[in-house]
Amino acid sequence: MKTRKKAYTLAEIVLAVMIIGLIFSIVSVSLSEIRRSSRDTRRISDIAQIQLALEEYYRDEGFYPDTLNLGENLIGSTTNRIYMIRVPQNPQPAAPNCEPNNYQYTKDGDSYQIKFCLEKNIDEYNTGQNCLSPIGEIECLP
Repeated sequence: MKTRKKAYTLAEIVLAVMIIGLIFSIVSVSLSEIRRSSRDTRRISDIAQIQLALEEYYRDEGFYPDTLNLGENLIGSTTNRIYMIRVPQNPQPAAPNCEPNNYQYTKDGDSYQIKFCLEKNIDEYNTGQNCLSPIGEIECLP
């Protein structure tokens, strides 16, 4: 007498594949949101570190540096003190539809402006371009 082997039907296999696909897409969307949030948190942290280094530079030198080279050291012009071993660069991928794609430092007389972009609202910062100066958030200058 023949006995039937237990096996899965085609409908059961298709259903299992669909459920696995649905779970994978939910996890994928969640991970991309976590990555986006992580990059923005890193950007805010980078800018805060840059501002601290610039304030120490100003305290010792009496002025802000003319330029800030991303990825390089921030060294005092008269004291030769290292204020920042490596000036951070914008985590990639950069925020979409936002220029500049990297942090942008501009000296403005006895002040400075740092432009940076965020992918979503975080704390008091808005999505898109944000600008900071020694006094805090400001309207971005051209």
